[in-house]
Amino acid sequence: MDPELVDRLRDDLRAADFTVGAVQALLGVEADEARQRGVFAPARRVLEMRAGETRADESRATLIRLCLLGERLDASAVDAALPGLGAAGARELGLVEQTDGALAAVLSLSPVEVADPRIAGPLHWWILSDLDDQLRRGLARPDHVMGVGGATRS
Repeated sequence: MDPELVDRLRDDLRAADFTVGAVQALLGVEADEARQRGVFAPARRVLEMRAGETRADESRATLIRLCLLGERLDASAVDAALPGLGAAGARELGLVEQTDGALAAVLSLSPVEVADPRIAGPLHWWILSDLDDQLRRGLARPDHVMGVGGATRS
């Protein structure tokens, strides 16, 4: 992976406040918990009702749709959500692919919080993994990398 593109992605994710807490704040606790169980309809309803908010909220909503709900989006929406990286950079990093005239996530990009006793408050990271069962169209590969979930947390 190109380190410059990774830095751009990080900067865009920070600007959109694509963190565990901000995702939950945008979706609400119930819709976010349903999303984590693979039930996406509540999160989609919330995002439809919240259209037109701040730029960070719009970017975060687009990232949720693309990365966490597996929706296919126009390149222009990805460009707006990731202005430093852009859709072309996301394709170059292998995060998305062109499918039927739209971009679809190829990898799962999930925000996580990691406790660090050396600092006050959590560290905000993003974990890349293969798509979860609910988002993947087809069988898992033999070298499938699990995402962040109940099994990987325990």
